[in-house]
Amino acid sequence: LLYDTLVIPYLVAWEIRPEGALYTVNLITTVFWSCELCLNFVISFYDSQGELVSNPRAIAMRYIRTWFLIDFLATLIDWIGVIIELLPALQKQAGFLRLFRFAKLGRIVRLVAKLRSGLFQRVERFLFRLSRDSGINLEFFLKALKLATVVVTMAHWGACFWFLFGGAHDLVSEGDSWHLHLSDEMDLQSFKTYVYGLYWAVSTMFSGNSFLRPSNSLEFMCSQFYIIFGALFVSLL
Repeated sequence: LLYDTLVIPYLVAWEIRPEGALYTVNLITTVFWSCELCLNFVISFYDSQGELVSNPRAIAMRYIRTWFLIDFLATLIDWIGVIIELLPALQKQAGFLRLFRFAKLGRIVRLVAKLRSGLFQRVERFLFRLSRDSGINLEFFLKALKLATVVVTMAHWGACFWFLFGGAHDLVSEGDSWHLHLSDEMDLQSFKTYVYGLYWAVSTMFSGNSFLRPSNSLEFMCSQFYIIFGALFVSLL
């Protein structure tokens, strides 16, 4: 989950190929999600009455009606990525690679699915129970850690989307872009551009404004969405 949350958006936005250790980790996570996809057909669940359902057919039908399609498509895209890295001929198709990189963001949809399925709520309840059983009051610390994790994750995703939409300036007629302005100052593949994006995400999330202003329709859409998200997020704090 950490790899999908932090590494995949960065690789997609900066168009970095997973090589060496990154490729190995990517392969391991792909195998993990493939196994998880199969296990979801046999893992029991509690129904609305609080009763444990262990019937294989009922388990399979419930999974197919809920998260199977999202999990299947995300896992399929993962395996296509593994195959692409093994076939140099496909790596030369720039248009295909761009479409594929956007599709890999489907992993974020899978993360949202895990949130909806209650995975993180179960982890949170386990940590709170562990805190009570140990006799150490960690409730404030755990709540602060949860808030910090959400803020950092949203800022990281915002930075990655900021750079991703900036790199898609050739898809709109305006032609101008954050990328074109920054390319006069620094190498767009440098880590400094991520720091700029992170600053944009944090300042936009909490103040609705940033020194990096949108230059085309895609960037305006990205900024407006993030401003609305930031307003909703801050109102819930």
